[in-house]
Amino acid sequence: MVPDLNTHLSNVYVPQQEEDECSWKLDVNGSFNVKSAYDLLQNPLSGIKEEVFSSLWSLNVWPSAMVFAWKLFYKKIATLDNLLKINVQVVGLNWLCVCG
Repeated sequence: MVPDLNTHLSNVYVPQQEEDECSWKLDVNGSFNVKSAYDLLQNPLSGIKEEVFSSLWSLNVWPSAMVFAWKLFYKKIATLDNLLKINVQVVGLNWLCVCG
């Protein structure tokens, strides 16, 4: 597999018209700034929400799958951890249940 990839990549032509440059996607000017980095640390998904959701809503999948992905993204799935965080009392769980 690696030799095939190496052969394939060696045949790819990359024009050298412009120099590479770094761009910070969380700023409209593409420049790094401390505020956008701080905002990213406060809400790690903030920088990619629009990009993810525009891709998500354009997929040709069942609406229930899209809603599940949206809930998963926002941590709104009713997992035990999430239920306990919002003070929902969970009763009657069999913690030793083994499926097999």
